[in-house]
Amino acid sequence: MDAHVVTVLLDRVQTHPEKPAFEYLRSNGESAGILSYGELLIQATAIAAYLQQVFSPGERLVLLFPPGLDFITCFFGCLLGGMVPVPLAPPSRHGALGLELVVTNAAAGGILGVGPQLERWHLAVKCNPRIAEVPWIRVDKVDSQLAASWH
Repeated sequence: MDAHVVTVLLDRVQTHPEKPAFEYLRSNGESAGILSYGELLIQATAIAAYLQQVFSPGERLVLLFPPGLDFITCFFGCLLGGMVPVPLAPPSRHGALGLELVVTNAAAGGILGVGPQLERWHLAVKCNPRIAEVPWIRVDKVDSQLAASWH
């Protein structure tokens, strides 16, 4: 876990929980969402608690996310859970080989993402045996109540 990044987040939550931590802007400059430090911590600790139940500390997890704030919460969830996030651009139509190389080279224990888009990507590359053997997890399905069990 990157202790410094986590320490900064926890410090910001203590001093300014309602202050915006991240804002996602569309290409035209319009806001598509704002995440406060407090919201970030709640969402990230729920993800962290879930990951701690499923994976071992230090496990490498590939993050496949469309642009947006979900990537941020999952990235911090990995750090808070003691996992190593491996961010990766979502696969293109012919991206199964690239995804397989990253999963193999990183010795990834799982692939994380959100929404039906993750399920579509999974189906698109499912014929690849290395990718099929690692769990694909939709972190948007993680219950926020798990945040209380994070350690």
